[in-house]
Amino acid sequence: MSQPSRPAPPNPPRMRRIMGPSPNARVADVVFQVPFHDVDAMQVVWHGNYLKYFELARTELERMMDLGFDRVAGLGFICPIIETHTRHLSPLRYGDRVRCRAWIAGWDRKLTLAYEVFNETTRRKSAEGTTVQVALNRDTLELVLELPDALVEPVRIAAGG
Repeated sequence: MSQPSRPAPPNPPRMRRIMGPSPNARVADVVFQVPFHDVDAMQVVWHGNYLKYFELARTELERMMDLGFDRVAGLGFICPIIETHTRHLSPLRYGDRVRCRAWIAGWDRKLTLAYEVFNETTRRKSAEGTTVQVALNRDTLELVLELPDALVEPVRIAAGG
C-alpha cells in the first residue's frame, strides 16, 4: 500500500544578502583578536558571540555620530534593539584577527544597521547581519514617532545622505 503524499513544508524565511554601505556612508571598523573565552567545545567562536562583535562596531558607529548612550539619554530617549539577524558564513577560531564593520542600512522610524565580520587571518567573510532599533521616550518608554533633529541629522549624515 502506498503512503499518501505529504505537502512539502514551507521554506523558512531567508535573510536577504547584506548590501555594502553607500559610497558616502560612515563605516565603523573595529579590529580585535578572538579571545579564548569566545570559543566553544568545537574550538570555534560560539554563534552568540557574533552579536557581541556587532555591538562593538555599533558602539563605535554611535561614537562617530556623537550619539552614544549618555547623549541620547540626555536628549530624553533610549534606543533598544528590537530585532537581530545573523548569517554565519565561515567560522572564527581562537586567535584569528577579526574586523567587524557597521554602517547605517536604513532609517526612518526605525534605525537599521548592517554588519560584516571579516576574518583577516583566513581572508574570508565570517558573518553578516543586521540590527533594528527604535526610539522610546526615556521616562514613559512610549514609542517616539517623530524623532528630533538632534537624532535625525547625525544619522542622515552618517548614512551618506
